Amino acid sequence: MRTKVISARKLYKMLNITISYEAWIENVKEYGFEEGFDFVDVKGDTVLSLDTATSICIIARSPQAGKIKEAIEAAA
Repeated sequence: MRTKVISARKLYKMLNITISYEAWIENVKEYGFEEGFDFVDVKGDTVLSLDTATSICIIARSPQAGKIKEAIEAAA
């Protein structure tokens, strides 16, 4: 079975994060997600599992993040 994933850069842009991508992804990695399970670094990007992306949307707590979370859950 393949795990569905999303680009962290894509999620970053969709959430309209105001800090740099590099700073944001380092913050995300400090939330306690497990490398190799919740995310992997691939060619200059970080790939997130859909569960991890959903959790990040919950942490973001914005109306836009809520809509993105719903879309991710529908894709899962």
